Amino acid sequence: MIKIRKATCEDADKIAYINVTTWKDCYKGLICDALLSKRIVSNERVLGIQNSINAKDTIYWVAELNNEIVGFCCAGQARDENYPFKYEVRSIYVLSSAQNKGIGTTLLNEFRKEINNEPFYLYALKQNVKAHVFYEKNGGKMLPEYEKKVVTKDGFELEEVLFAFN
Repeated sequence: MIKIRKATCEDADKIAYINVTTWKDCYKGLICDALLSKRIVSNERVLGIQNSINAKDTIYWVAELNNEIVGFCCAGQARDENYPFKYEVRSIYVLSSAQNKGIGTTLLNEFRKEINNEPFYLYALKQNVKAHVFYEKNGGKMLPEYEKKVVTKDGFELEEVLFAFN
């Protein structure tokens, strides 16, 4: 059974592990191996997640399956003022071994409840078609009228696209 709860600082190391592991599993072949190899569970990453959990404009949820954390969602106030949305999903990841069990959908629905079903957006890696299908299945629509966003991660540029949820 899937259990969703708000994350605590004690969950930060597991959230970091899921983030790093999922990047390496899901983005292999989509982004360069040199970037993926730089993704590690470091003290700085765990501390950053703890700080984010404590931030007033961010909420983390974790998904438990059989009493083990297998996914998370980080969301909150929109950070990009160029779009007409008050809310943003900043990251949502589920371990590969726990995917296709409804966990990602349950995490998104928890955020929807939190914001009273108001519209929100998220960015997705342009090449991550599997994620695009998931977002579209959950009511997201890619908005090509907004410019694609190029972000730099560890010195590498990645192209992202915007999905809106109404």
